[in-house]
Amino acid sequence: MASSSSRLPSKALLFFFIASLISASFNLPVIFAPQFLKIKNIVERETSFILDKKVCIGNIGFMPYGEAVLNNIKIQDIEIERLTIRFNIFEFLIHKKVKEFHLKGIVVLKKPDFIKPVKYTLNIITTPDVISIGNLCLNYEKYSLDIKGNISGYSSDPRAELNIASKEIDIPGFGRINNLYSELVLSKDELFIKDLNFFLDNFPLDIKCRISDFKSPAVELKIISYPGQIPSLRAFNPMNFEISFSGRKTEKSIKGSLGLESQKLVSVDPRKISYTRIKMEDLSCAFLNKAIFAEAKDIICETTTSKNTVYLKASDFKASAYSIKSRIYLTGLNLFAYKGAIKGNGSLDLKQSPAGLLLDFKVYGMDIAEFAKALNLNYELKGDMYFSGVFNNRQDPCLSGRLVVKEGYLKNMQVLSMISDFLNAPSLKSVYFDQISSLVYLFPRNKEVMFDKVTVSAKDINLKGAMKIKSTKKLNGNLSVRLSTALLKESFKLRLLFFIIEEKLGYQDFEFEIGGFTDSPQIKWLSTRFRENVMRHLTESGKKSVEKSLEKAMEQLL
Repeated sequence: MASSSSRLPSKALLFFFIASLISASFNLPVIFAPQFLKIKNIVERETSFILDKKVCIGNIGFMPYGEAVLNNIKIQDIEIERLTIRFNIFEFLIHKKVKEFHLKGIVVLKKPDFIKPVKYTLNIITTPDVISIGNLCLNYEKYSLDIKGNISGYSSDPRAELNIASKEIDIPGFGRINNLYSELVLSKDELFIKDLNFFLDNFPLDIKCRISDFKSPAVELKIISYPGQIPSLRAFNPMNFEISFSGRKTEKSIKGSLGLESQKLVSVDPRKISYTRIKMEDLSCAFLNKAIFAEAKDIICETTTSKNTVYLKASDFKASAYSIKSRIYLTGLNLFAYKGAIKGNGSLDLKQSPAGLLLDFKVYGMDIAEFAKALNLNYELKGDMYFSGVFNNRQDPCLSGRLVVKEGYLKNMQVLSMISDFLNAPSLKSVYFDQISSLVYLFPRNKEVMFDKVTVSAKDINLKGAMKIKSTKKLNGNLSVRLSTALLKESFKLRLLFFIIEEKLGYQDFEFEIGGFTDSPQIKWLSTRFRENVMRHLTESGKKSVEKSLEKAMEQLL
């Protein structure tokens, strides 16, 4: 057993060794100056390789126990004032290499000169295979950024998580972004944006995106307005929508499918919500000279209400778009639908909220029979439809234009069938026309559609009128039916009237008020006006001779 006196020299020797090591560590710059210069050169070379930019370090100061302070770091046009690095000094002294660095401190970027200094707070561990970021905080004027994770390309599973927050950012030409917050995850094969929430000029948006397979990137994108709201609440908002895209980046374009969904209340009952869904299949977008050229093979538009579903289809869509400041211009809009073509141009003003959409378009030779079938109309309509109009969602009416249908027939339309039964004129149930024309207006403020200066030109029949249809499907309008004397002969109710006016008039007008609802219309014959019109075309002597007979003929109709 060793005596206590023999242990004292051992303790003293151990104490002396530790004290000497501590003293030596304070003099490392003098004792190991060549090795420290070697470290400086290695750090410059490896950092330049990783960043692919020339890195210069003014000097490295070493503190006890392997802590280094780097001053005056220059990375091309960027300057870093101070960076603290901790590493295993004994590993370096024994093996002449360092396997692991711990980086910690505050970095201030002073250049380029057109931005204010940006401050970073970081805590990073680097090894030959991995760069592990515990916390990287950036604060620059009105936004902040936090990064953590493993972002080294040498690792088998590199991964980084990024959070961005901002109160306000101005984007020239597009508007102001407020209250931005995002969560991003970057891995070896994927960029995943969990949520990117912000207000664009007080309009709330949320973006979700996944980009995978970076060699031939596959993209999944979703843009949602009014995020976080349940459908019954979102339906109250005037421009709620959800845009989704799924596709892949090719050498010269992006190909995939694009979808748009919107919803709104159709009554005070929050359960009664209508949906509009638009989907573009085989969509291809190419970028050339700051313009986008888009093509799509098929377009499907589906509108669902509590009662029915409208299902519209189009094909061979083509359009190009380019932007100037805050406005996007659409040119060469072209697509085919129901054996006809739709062509036009337009613009989208992003400075307005909601964005201002302006479209100037024309419809050529569309088969209105197929179109009417898609609209679930309860009557038959045949002919070639033409339309020339303007859509502007910033005005009221937002849609205005002229509708023309050429060479077709109109069968079993409820209003005409009721007039046909009233006059006992079967020809009105199936009207073969040369042309139907009408001015069309859509008033979103009053939630109504108006058809004005409606005319139906046909042999022995001419119809004129106007009609309004409200969102409640309520009708309000008038219709004038002009019948030739040839048709007056068809009706036993009109025979007496025919004999009265045959030699004096070649036709007769019957005017009606239209009311009720689209599925149950009502008509009212304006008999007083009818009598006045007949009497106006007669001479004074003729009026006296037919007045009693006319009253009797009108009684037969009533």
